[in-house]
Amino acid sequence: MQVHDNNQGASTNGTISNGNGYVDPRFLTSTENAHVTYDELDHDDEMYSSSSSEDMKIIATPRQAYLPTGCCYDDRMKLHASGDFSDNGPHPEDPRRIESIMRAFKNAGLLYTGNVENLEKILVEAPNKYMCRIAAREATKAEICTMHTAMHYEWVQALSCKTSEELREMNVTMDIGRTSLYVGLCTYEAALISAGGAIEICKQVVVGNVRNAIAVIRPPGHHAEADAALGFCIFNNVPIAAKICLMDYPDKCKKVLIVDWDIHHGNGTQNMFYDDPNVLYISIHVYDNGNFYPGQPDDLSIPDGNNDKVGRGAGLGKNVNIGWASQGMGDGEYMAAFQKIVMPIAQEYDPDLVIISAGFDAAAGDELGGCFVSPGCYSHMTHMLMSLAGGKVAVCLEGGYNLSAISRSALAVAKTLMGEPPIRQPIPPISKQAALVLEEVKFYQSPYWECMRSGMFEYSEAQFKGAVRVDDVVRDYQRNVLSQNHGMVSLWVQRHQLARTFDNQVMVTPMIQFAKKILIIIHDPAEILAAPDPLTAQVSTHNAYILDQIPEYIEWATINEIGVMDINIPMTSDFFPSATRSYPPRPTSFELEVQMKDLACYIWDNFIDLYESENILLMGVGDAYLAVKQLLTSRDCRHRIAGVLAFITGSLRPVKSETDSGLSSWYKANSEIYVAGNHACWTDEENIRKVKKQRFGNVVRSEEKSLVRMLRRHELSAKDWMQEKFDEKTRHDFVMTVGDENPASGERVSNLVNNLGSLVKRLGGAYCVERLDFSWHMLFWTSHLFLRSCTIGIAQVFIKKSLGTFSFPTLEYLTKDPKDRSTAKMAIAKLSTELLQKIYEYSDLLDILHLSQTSKRNYNALRGRYLPIIRQALENAYGPIPSLVKLVMSDESTKAKSVISTGIRRDNTLDRILKVSDEPSLPSHLLVKMVRFGRVASRWVEIFPQFRWRVDYQNRRFLRPHEQRRLRRAVYNYWIYSNLFHDDIYTNFNPDLPSDPDSQHAITFMNFMPSPPPENGDHRLRLIQSFTTIEIVQLKEFLQHVVKLIEIDLYPSDSTIQAQHNFTSQAVEKIAWGDGVHYRDLVRDLLKYNPVDLVYLYDQTFTKSERAEYMCARELGSNHTPATLGQAILCVTEKRRRDELKSHDFSYSHPHIKHHFHQVMYQSHDSCVQGENLKFGIADHPDGESYSEDHPFNNDGKIVFSDDV
Repeated sequence: MQVHDNNQGASTNGTISNGNGYVDPRFLTSTENAHVTYDELDHDDEMYSSSSSEDMKIIATPRQAYLPTGCCYDDRMKLHASGDFSDNGPHPEDPRRIESIMRAFKNAGLLYTGNVENLEKILVEAPNKYMCRIAAREATKAEICTMHTAMHYEWVQALSCKTSEELREMNVTMDIGRTSLYVGLCTYEAALISAGGAIEICKQVVVGNVRNAIAVIRPPGHHAEADAALGFCIFNNVPIAAKICLMDYPDKCKKVLIVDWDIHHGNGTQNMFYDDPNVLYISIHVYDNGNFYPGQPDDLSIPDGNNDKVGRGAGLGKNVNIGWASQGMGDGEYMAAFQKIVMPIAQEYDPDLVIISAGFDAAAGDELGGCFVSPGCYSHMTHMLMSLAGGKVAVCLEGGYNLSAISRSALAVAKTLMGEPPIRQPIPPISKQAALVLEEVKFYQSPYWECMRSGMFEYSEAQFKGAVRVDDVVRDYQRNVLSQNHGMVSLWVQRHQLARTFDNQVMVTPMIQFAKKILIIIHDPAEILAAPDPLTAQVSTHNAYILDQIPEYIEWATINEIGVMDINIPMTSDFFPSATRSYPPRPTSFELEVQMKDLACYIWDNFIDLYESENILLMGVGDAYLAVKQLLTSRDCRHRIAGVLAFITGSLRPVKSETDSGLSSWYKANSEIYVAGNHACWTDEENIRKVKKQRFGNVVRSEEKSLVRMLRRHELSAKDWMQEKFDEKTRHDFVMTVGDENPASGERVSNLVNNLGSLVKRLGGAYCVERLDFSWHMLFWTSHLFLRSCTIGIAQVFIKKSLGTFSFPTLEYLTKDPKDRSTAKMAIAKLSTELLQKIYEYSDLLDILHLSQTSKRNYNALRGRYLPIIRQALENAYGPIPSLVKLVMSDESTKAKSVISTGIRRDNTLDRILKVSDEPSLPSHLLVKMVRFGRVASRWVEIFPQFRWRVDYQNRRFLRPHEQRRLRRAVYNYWIYSNLFHDDIYTNFNPDLPSDPDSQHAITFMNFMPSPPPENGDHRLRLIQSFTTIEIVQLKEFLQHVVKLIEIDLYPSDSTIQAQHNFTSQAVEKIAWGDGVHYRDLVRDLLKYNPVDLVYLYDQTFTKSERAEYMCARELGSNHTPATLGQAILCVTEKRRRDELKSHDFSYSHPHIKHHFHQVMYQSHDSCVQGENLKFGIADHPDGESYSEDHPFNNDGKIVFSDDV
């Protein structure tokens, strides 16, 4: 981009006409090059006039009825850039910011793009149709030094003489922390033009040549101090322009209002006018207790952006900070700030000129700002400010770093300046936090502005000496009422930190220490509604009301002989409030929790824990319910708590404990949490989903919005719920204690248990399905009669004896009559949680899941011990768990080979894949996979005897439990190998075919060898190496049986039947398909399939065409063959043989183990696969032999399908 001097401009009688297409707003005359269009002149924005403000005397013309809106822009301001050409992305203060705004103006038709000769006529006839361009220029040193030191000016000027290396080093050190600045070779020039543009638009507005104006300029300025550049800012443009106007036009411009709505506090602007009575500075920004940029200055004597900084000396009251406590503010908060603070003060101040430091980083979409101000809100704020100073408003761009957000926001402001009405839009309600900020600002500004004094008074005035606060008066009244009506007395809290705060705040009914049931009510102070005088803030006593619904609940409790402890939580412990606070706010949630934890733990340790009652119900009302949470998490007390009732309008907190994993599930099952209908948790589906989690309790949405209305509306249902929880706890305690109180009953119940167990065995054996429904139904009803009077230990014996004989049926099979089924459910519902959990422990996995889904209570009982119950059920049904876990994890990703490299080894357990936090749980998708894989392995266990004893069928039998476990492990290991090779990592298979390709056993030889052969780094070997020798033997034998299954059952090679006939393995006379297909290839293809595909083909009756169609649909590639598995096993066994030969000290001392090891290491692969069997050990145990899981041999000394040797 070339930079030109403005050598085409001429001055005649004080009138300036520019050769670059600009029309001077003071004299709407035509220019010479009228034929040039806007599009052709975009580059001419670089041209400028270098004359200073002293050399250029602006002549004011008589004010017209309508004036245009001015706009100042220059492309050369984009030359200020960071010079960082790395991959870090653009700097937030991007040169494209001003370009995107001007493009938005042009696209919206705000700028004239036609022949310039027509512009004069257009602006005369319709001054609001287009913005009139105001030429930018460089500010002079004298203008800059009105607000900055000469040293700072010279430092910026020297930047243009720095080398690129020096500038890069400066940027590294300065673009961090509070300085947050970058500089370049053209920074000095761009900063002068930016300041000069701000000066020009303000001058044109003051003298009346334009109605208002906007300067699209950069770098911004409001962070720049008099002697330093900060926060992307070089020179402070707005203060310089304001000062020049005050100096050059003392008659027209005596008072200036600067409104800064940038999200960051304009520290530089504030400090430059902090003691100046002629400039009122109002800033709306995020303060966040000094943590948000620019934060606290290094010199603590310099004021920051807090709300209490109001000016100094003659400038007292001329500095107004509206510092939000956090990000996230939106239209509601900004409109409220304007209507309650900005506009009242500005109207009382009555300025001659309004300058807006228009940073758009509070706009929705700006990540640095984190707020949600819409373009419509900016247009409304601009429109309100246009009512001041006769409409003399100058807008200067500051921050804003999202190109789309600043373009839309600046366009809305420009349209409003040109006379368009503000964008119509709904204004959301203001947040409570923001309302408190505005009240605080009103208090700090009330001494200086009449409009801020309504309802404000000083706590430090002498009239408040000896005054009594209303909350103390109300509590004294409550104490008197409770004492008169229910005989309640005050509980003395002796702890030093709590004594004064909770004096008369804890009331109890007489003899509460002996009550069987206790209701503890922890509540906020009573609500007071009053209409204060709008000027004096006085409240007439006859016009104030105390709203308190707690006495209704206390009366209900005393009528039902329930002991009551009433705890009132004062919302402040400050007995001498600060004189600098107008509205002492409620304590924060953290402060409340600390205070309530001390109180709750003190009362529990010193009073409640000593009471006799084991049936206590907690009721929390308002923010005071946090004390309930603190008590549950800080003390092991839930065994004495019947339930928790709460009414909440404030913070909704979870109840969870790091030491008590079952606390959250207990809280969910034993709580009733009413939450106000307008609470934030109901705003969207995501929040609603979160509060349904068990750690938040049983959350109920109320239609009411205030505590008093909620207490009144839900009074009947809350009382019924409390009575139900009291009765339930009474029944539970009776079941748990009666057996201990009467030792003689223990022997009677034990005999009854034994007799009942025998009866159940006779009525409901493992295969007696017809009697099972009746026996189980009878079991529940019989157990219901005596379990109420036995201890939990006796109940465990009963469950083990009676439930261990047959599978637990689902409820839909208990009875065929729906009425009887309902009765059975009622019987289950009356069992204690401990007994339900014991039923789960002795039930199968599917029965556990079915029973848990029959009711919410059954589900919660399972959740109490979910992980150990499910783990044991999985082990019993589908174990061994480590092998099943490896299989599940190998199916978690498409590239299953990564499982091996990530360290999934044999010693893994179920806990390794669980995300165990405060509540142990098994992810549902993993549980579903485990069950799916386990059921396939179980099907292999069922069909295995059919081909294991194919010849010796007279000795066929079911597999024993330990044999089933070993077979499942082999299935899992084979499946893992299958998953690992269903990708494309090995594609260079070069088959070496045998001489007789039609041989029936061709597939059993090592014909499909990879090239090159597998080596130690091969994924195949790493998988096999993770297996023990015993597991390798079992895997080999399982592979042999799979080959036989394919050769004999799935695809026999004999040619005695026709292709169109169905084939079944049971039809002994039909043992082949009967066609001349390439048998070897088909068998190889079938061996690609995993166990679930093979067992599916085995169970189905397919024609040839159907089977071929299925195989085509399930084509998995050419990588996985028995040769790959056999070769990998051979490599591993050979390596182990070599390692054994190298060892001088052979560690296997047992002769049988040593014999077997040599047998495995030295036998040929061909003989292993072709049928010279290594015994599974499944068929070799004589019936009736006592078997130890740890013993690897049977009586014949042959190794069996067992665990590690």
